[in-house]
Amino acid sequence: MINIVSNTEPERISELLKKLPPNCPVGILYVNGAEMPVASFSNYSNGLAYFVSLDSQICIVNGDRIDGIIFGVAEPFEEFEDDFE
Repeated sequence: MINIVSNTEPERISELLKKLPPNCPVGILYVNGAEMPVASFSNYSNGLAYFVSLDSQICIVNGDRIDGIIFGVAEPFEEFEDDFE
């Protein structure tokens, strides 16, 4: 799993999105600080990033609003709670 942490310049995320192949597995997007679970990346065009949601719907996100990306299948946070106690 590869993480891109928050506070990354929006231009860098946009440059990365331009290079991602379609159907690249993505677990979670961070959009304006909020988690947005998704299944995969679709494409990037004219500043808009297209993702496929967990229920196979198309999600369109302004590329400048993406703070971070977790690639691969993301595990639900609850599974890790015992690790921090």
